[in-house]
Amino acid sequence: MNSKLLKTCSAMALFGAMTVNTQAASIWLEPEPNVDINVGGVAPYELWADASDVGGFLAGGLDLFYDSTVLTYDDNFAFDPGLGNDPAFSRTGDNCFVDPSIAGCSGPGEINGIAFGNFNGLADTGPTLVGSLSFTGLALGVSPLTMDDNDTPAGEWFATDGSGPLGVDYGTGQVTVVPVPAAVWLMTGGLGMLLGFARKRKAA
Repeated sequence: MNSKLLKTCSAMALFGAMTVNTQAASIWLEPEPNVDINVGGVAPYELWADASDVGGFLAGGLDLFYDSTVLTYDDNFAFDPGLGNDPAFSRTGDNCFVDPSIAGCSGPGEINGIAFGNFNGLADTGPTLVGSLSFTGLALGVSPLTMDDNDTPAGEWFATDGSGPLGVDYGTGQVTVVPVPAAVWLMTGGLGMLLGFARKRKAA
């Protein structure tokens, strides 16, 4: 009876350790996940990652989703030079890699396959800046920003410690495109009137 109980407890402890291990990596957006901008305004973001508990990311990729009726992606993702990524693994998510017919390619509302990794492990020493990108306000509304494992062609994440496939805790964000404040319109209108008066006086 005691032997059976001991085996059960050991199995539960092992399962618990495996569960913790698969949730030990995080990817999120900074500096402010939730921002307000105007139509034509820009929301800049940095992509951060931390896989220090599993020795870093061996390789993998993510898809980033947004509402294309509210925002437009500025097509400007760039890896941070300090990331030290391996070109054999890394892609900026701005194309369909090799074959444009591959399902899941980037399009309105999705940045497909931001992928990075190397055999030494990236984001293995704590929070690491992966890269930067931005969105521009297109129309009034609210756009959630969400991420998930890439489906193809980069695929899900693997860790250097051999515990992959690796579960990643993705952060979320939200961009709200708001009207220009009334005070700005009033100020703009007032300046226009002053310019009009100045022109009339000059003409007289």
